[in-house]
Amino acid sequence: MVTFDFIYASVLRRENRYYGEKGIFERVSKAGEPWTFGIEEGEIENFLSERGFKVKSFHTPSDLEKAYLMENDGAFFGRINGTHCIVTAFVS
Repeated sequence: MVTFDFIYASVLRRENRYYGEKGIFERVSKAGEPWTFGIEEGEIENFLSERGFKVKSFHTPSDLEKAYLMENDGAFFGRINGTHCIVTAFVS
């Protein structure tokens, strides 16, 4: 089993579609660790399948915000950078 985070490929194209995208892209580049790989949105299952894996769990930034940053009344007390997803996969 493997768990990893990844960014969407659109982030590399600097489409600025997600919360925090512009700022984080510039920060990682200035830190000397620019992002060079991303997975197209909606393609994680295909990406993993082509490599012999199957998705066990997949979490978008929205999923993580709901799980960890939502008050009981439904209000959010923070945001998660919208560029990252987390996936757990196993050998199929």
